[in-house]
Amino acid sequence: MKKLDYNSKESIKNFKIFILNRSNEDKRKNKEFREKYKEKFDQELKREIESLRDSFKTKLYEIKRKDDILTPKEIERQLKISRKTFDRWANDGLRTMQRSPGSSIRVKREELEIYLNEKGYDGLF
Repeated sequence: MKKLDYNSKESIKNFKIFILNRSNEDKRKNKEFREKYKEKFDQELKREIESLRDSFKTKLYEIKRKDDILTPKEIERQLKISRKTFDRWANDGLRTMQRSPGSSIRVKREELEIYLNEKGYDGLF
């Protein structure tokens, strides 16, 4: 058996060829894997999106049954959103109201529905 000389140009060249071939083979296997499981992943993703949409619909329905005027906390709890998201919605066009200066914010249920429909959450009501 020939002793390997790690410093020889031929050994380095052969090692580079080995690594390149292995890299190309890994790329081919990854591509096959992605193609094989892409459809399955897409179907699972669609199911998850529909599940989230249904959950969101249910939460909005629960809000509808309550009072017509909601606090941010009620909206956050029912829709499972953060206060930051609510504040972003308020800055982005969700119409809010205050009963008196310095009092807490309130939102009419109808205004919330209008805002969500405008932002692309059609069909949730």
